[in-house]
Amino acid sequence: MNFEFTQEPEALLRRIKLRKKFPLASPFELVVGLDCDRLDPKPEPRCYIQDTIINGKIGYSISQKQLSYEGSYPIPFLGNFEVYANYDFSPEPRRRYNVGFRLGTSGVVSLMHKGEMDVSFKAPFNRRLGFEVNGSVTRPGLGAEAGGGQFNVGSGALKIHLSEANAVVYI
Repeated sequence: MNFEFTQEPEALLRRIKLRKKFPLASPFELVVGLDCDRLDPKPEPRCYIQDTIINGKIGYSISQKQLSYEGSYPIPFLGNFEVYANYDFSPEPRRRYNVGFRLGTSGVVSLMHKGEMDVSFKAPFNRRLGFEVNGSVTRPGLGAEAGGGQFNVGSGALKIHLSEANAVVYI
């Protein structure tokens, strides 16, 4: 089996995300932040309320004019079941609403479609610094072939593509 790794030209440290948490009435906390993208000089503000019991987030994106909900629920032996929904308030939305789910292990891995799946992984280094990685994985074709004294399982290469790697700083 072969292995291929590719990345977007500006993938490494694409964004630096600043976050500050403020406790509200238990179990809620307000999270405000600013996303600074190296490719876009205009920083993007973030604001959402996080539920610390069922790990859900309700937020509003000022720049995208979108109200959203994200929830993450642990499933034994499988990882997390994540649901998301958003509603677009912009004057001419591409799609007014979007609802979906993902199943992941240590991060978010979308359901595989035609041998490819999107992967999003977040992990803390410590209380103040973390990182997140977004990309995709494409599995090789399934099957076996024998001939000429050789036996091969699968065809093609396992492909990993890095879309972006970001730093998250908690103030």
